[in-house]
Amino acid sequence: MQSCPLPIELCESVMDEIPSCSFFLAPVERYALIACMLTCQTWADRASYILRRWRVLNSENTVKLFTAALRNSPGRYLGFVNSIRLGDEGLSMSQTVGLITTPLPNLRSLSLVRIRVDLSPRVLRMFRLSFFAGLTTLECTECSFDTLRTMLYLVWGCPSLQKLILQNYRIADGPLTPERAARLSAAGRHLRGCSKLHELYLIFPDTLSLPPGDVFGSCLKTLQISFQDSERRENLVHLLRGAFPDLENVIINGFWDTKAPYIALSTLHILAAGLSSPHTIKKVAIWICFRYGIDDDVAGDGRGWCERMVGRIGEWDSRPLRSLLTGLQDLEIWVQCGVGQRQREACVAYILSVLPDVRDILSVWLPSAGKIYPSADTTSGQSTSRTPPDDSTSDTVPPLMSQ
Repeated sequence: MQSCPLPIELCESVMDEIPSCSFFLAPVERYALIACMLTCQTWADRASYILRRWRVLNSENTVKLFTAALRNSPGRYLGFVNSIRLGDEGLSMSQTVGLITTPLPNLRSLSLVRIRVDLSPRVLRMFRLSFFAGLTTLECTECSFDTLRTMLYLVWGCPSLQKLILQNYRIADGPLTPERAARLSAAGRHLRGCSKLHELYLIFPDTLSLPPGDVFGSCLKTLQISFQDSERRENLVHLLRGAFPDLENVIINGFWDTKAPYIALSTLHILAAGLSSPHTIKKVAIWICFRYGIDDDVAGDGRGWCERMVGRIGEWDSRPLRSLLTGLQDLEIWVQCGVGQRQREACVAYILSVLPDVRDILSVWLPSAGKIYPSADTTSGQSTSRTPPDDSTSDTVPPLMSQ
């Protein structure tokens, strides 16, 4: 490669983003950075710098080798490593004790993937001042925990934590009882856990073990929660009750079975009624994905999914949405399915008939068509297209708000 038409600053910015693309594909990401390093000398310095700061440890052997390198060459690694992806199928936390008892002063991001956290809460509490002390971002994907307390002690052991992603985790000790929930809340207050946490993403959580929201501290600004089963969304109330006094942004998404019976309250109503400080909410975004595609109900007039998202006609008569969420400035509804023009118009008309008091802040989106309300016909001079977030056409999980 003799020359690059793009500025080197732009190329370096792209390389900086490679580790955060998708930690499921960490080997591919590393190969991409290695390819960048071999492309030209100008790219090599930045690519090698990122590779040294971002470590991928996907087996017990690589964990042992890296731990030995930390002890044998502390000047090369201890103050340099910034991000670690740890775990893969079959790896447990007890196999990484040598690593997590080694302080890494500049470690800011930790991703745990398909790892079994089998350490006791007492042992995890001992690590509060070492490996986890400087973490600002923690991601746990497809991890299994012996108890819910184990998971929370891992989170509480990160005193600087600002962003937490818990995706598709599993708890072995069964459903959470009210007595256990009360004890966890008391422990969180005693330990002052999550005192700096601002962003929480619960992607396909174990709804039977969904902890009370106050265990995640009182500073949360952004909450995203995704449900695999829409009929479990009433558990949202247990998460929100008495928690998150400063919450501003909420994203709720999940798979809807359009053939399932309707539950008493819509998702939006459950959210509005369950918040402890509804006046702080500024933005609400609701995503919907259909588990079985578009059935006759949705193909007819779209009323089925509208009811599940915003409610039935008359549901808001006693107390309108604006009276519950007095500070709401933006309400977005995203539909992850393909519907025709007639269904779009019918859906927008239905939403407006149920929520007439939010016309000025409502927007309805289809990833394949952009904004369908308000359109250019209803808002003069306003663009009808808006680039959806990255991967918005995915059939699984909508993207995180922060990305």
